Amino acid sequence: MNTNIPNSDEINAIDRALRELVRQKFALDQSAIVAITNNRGDITYVNDKFCAISGYSEDELIGQNHRIINSGYHNKAFFADMWQTIAAGKVWRSKIKNKAKDGSYYWVATTITPFLDETGKPYMFVSVRFDITMQKSLELE
Repeated sequence: MNTNIPNSDEINAIDRALRELVRQKFALDQSAIVAITNNRGDITYVNDKFCAISGYSEDELIGQNHRIINSGYHNKAFFADMWQTIAAGKVWRSKIKNKAKDGSYYWVATTITPFLDETGKPYMFVSVRFDITMQKSLELE
């Protein structure tokens, strides 16, 4: 008897878990700007909110890195600290000023979470952002 074949209870549990993940992704996509990159920083996934705020299509973003939206506002040390933190497998949080395709600027509160492989090395990064442009504008006035 092959014990590697899941029984109906296991299949039902997997099905329920997948449906729950789909619901959670839907909820996240309603409020957050989400991007996933590989360990080199190449974008492998963006949600619709990312495309809407940046002005780029999914096709224009996939395969690029986040330099495509770099506003030039932050210095190299800012991004060096980010890479050092996430490469060490730690979560990084900050506020970032980005530049949209049309040349306009927007601010996002960003959390980047590294996903680690069995050896503890990051193999992908999930970035969740929230648009704080309005709050930042009020702050700067």
